[in-house]
Amino acid sequence: IVLSRTYQMASGPSLEQDPENKLLARANRKRLEAEAIRDTALTVSGQLENPRGGSTMGKVGQYDLNYKFDNKLRSVYSPWFRNSMIDLFEVFDAPNPNLVVGKRTTSNIPTQALFLMNSPFIREQSSLTARKLLEQEALLEDLYLLILGRLPSPTELTTTGNFLSQFPESEMEEAWTQVCQTLFSCVDFRFLD
Repeated sequence: IVLSRTYQMASGPSLEQDPENKLLARANRKRLEAEAIRDTALTVSGQLENPRGGSTMGKVGQYDLNYKFDNKLRSVYSPWFRNSMIDLFEVFDAPNPNLVVGKRTTSNIPTQALFLMNSPFIREQSSLTARKLLEQEALLEDLYLLILGRLPSPTELTTTGNFLSQFPESEMEEAWTQVCQTLFSCVDFRFLD
């Protein structure tokens, strides 16, 4: 299925002839699941750990309410408790572990972008990504390719360049961190084309 021509089609515009895509002339946009969003942020920042074997859970108290989700493993290895989940999972429609769920809901609501803009986890990954890119003396095009998987439009390049030019050299890491966090929060990061 993955190697078929239909699966590999882009979701770009062919809206004038088939706006509802009844003829399957293009792929439909798909929102990343919560686990993929977390794993992508960890991968981009260089923090994703890929060990073989070993424990995936830290110390659990009598109740799982105060469990610290601080591992950097792929999300598939993160523990799922009935009373406690990773914040990102709750916001991005991960199934409730207390229920039997046949199909996940997929919502696209403003609070998801707000969560990414204010999440300590995303802020940390943005800071680590910015530091990594500055050490490599990367260009803005590299930043967009790394986080969004595409080159920036001329408007995005100009706007981002103008934003970065407002900061003195001593605050450049903070400026790049803010740009990274903005890209992590945008719709293009959360959707596959």
